Amino acid sequence: MGRLTRFLLSIFFNRIGFNEWVKRVSIGKAIIRAGFTPSEFFSSLIAWIIYIAFILLAINFGSREISRELGGVASLNDLADATYAVLTIYLGGFIKAFLVIIVGFILIDGFVGYIYKVSEPRTETPLLAPVAEYLRILLYISVIIFALSVGGISVKELIQILQPVVWGITAIMIVVVIEQVFLRVYKK
Repeated sequence: MGRLTRFLLSIFFNRIGFNEWVKRVSIGKAIIRAGFTPSEFFSSLIAWIIYIAFILLAINFGSREISRELGGVASLNDLADATYAVLTIYLGGFIKAFLVIIVGFILIDGFVGYIYKVSEPRTETPLLAPVAEYLRILLYISVIIFALSVGGISVKELIQILQPVVWGITAIMIVVVIEQVFLRVYKK
């Protein structure tokens, strides 16, 4: 099932021009640097998710069936319940978090690309570049935190850890912008 899905998805992604579209965003560039085409990567990822889901379902149904044959062995029922929980909670959470991260990063790259495109013909590009990259970093952090919370992971501690990091990035961004302003004033 997984191989067939991978094959069909690879053909589908190639036909719709998925590789060319994804190459323009940072996730696509990272996938290409890793030695994959985007269609190979996503079709393989989906195939592995299907493999894992079917393995967990087989363990679940097999342990329930064996437990039923042996007269209700509690440990086999516990194994079946545990595999069902892994399937629904962890694998489902991974899929949700991964989708949020992919869509969020693509939207962020589009937004920051728009900032660069708007400022390209003007002389503000050196001033807007640090602000655009600052926004990219903050929005990436926000998307990752949101994806983890959607996936079912508590992010309270992560938010507390990242708060000083965000303040540090903000301070660096302010220093860079002030430096750019001073360079512009002293050039004239």
